[in-house]
Amino acid sequence: MGVFLFFGVRRKIASTLALLLMGVMTPLTLYLALANPVSDCGCFGDAWVLTNWETFGKNIVLLFAAMMAFRHRRMLVRFISVKMEWLVSLYTLFFVFTLSFYCLDRLPVLDFRPYKIGKNILEGMTMPEGAKPSVYESIFILEKNGEKKEFTLDNYPDSTWTFVDTRTILKEKGYILNYKFEEDGVRSNIKIALKYHPETKVPAIKSLVRVSKPGLRRYTNVEEMPRVLNGLGIAILSTSMGLMTDKEARQRNIGGEVLCYVY
Repeated sequence: MGVFLFFGVRRKIASTLALLLMGVMTPLTLYLALANPVSDCGCFGDAWVLTNWETFGKNIVLLFAAMMAFRHRRMLVRFISVKMEWLVSLYTLFFVFTLSFYCLDRLPVLDFRPYKIGKNILEGMTMPEGAKPSVYESIFILEKNGEKKEFTLDNYPDSTWTFVDTRTILKEKGYILNYKFEEDGVRSNIKIALKYHPETKVPAIKSLVRVSKPGLRRYTNVEEMPRVLNGLGIAILSTSMGLMTDKEARQRNIGGEVLCYVY
């Protein structure tokens, strides 16, 4: 359709199909932006990763363009003759299918993947010099005489307390300053102090996307574990060994429930 609209070929059919396509895709991407079942639509693959809201905004622009093309289709300029339009059509189909099958059978002609040929995968997985490793803190919930309290390894009480539960917190990953647990008698809350750049006041966290929800749990194994922004962000997983990032889950070769994306 794009080639036909560009060359002004089959203007009525091309503009109608373009409008119908965008009429379907725009509400669909609005659903993706609201429900957020996936982190991105994958429109441009690894070359350009768009969030669901950015994809919806892109489709709004394309929907408006499709409406204008349909309304003013007679104004589209034909660049090729009627005899040449079949040749252009056949060449376009041949080029699209040939390139697609070639990339599927071999490797992409333009490879934007982080593990493309020439990349050192082991080197890319190592921690940069001077970078701080992730710091975890275990919170133990114990009970005594009907009273529940939270302790860490630094102030763990004597054996007169009864173990109730434990939480593992990713305390330091360069995104937050600190955190604090609070209870109001009904439920527990976590207060988090976000980290900002001292000069520009730009937050360290650009986006926090919830993935797994009560109505739709999202689980993954090691092979299909998501890479957030090609490794620039992190995914938080709940595993059998506690909470951890996607990178640490890969290193331990375990999967789990994908809680959220942070970048």
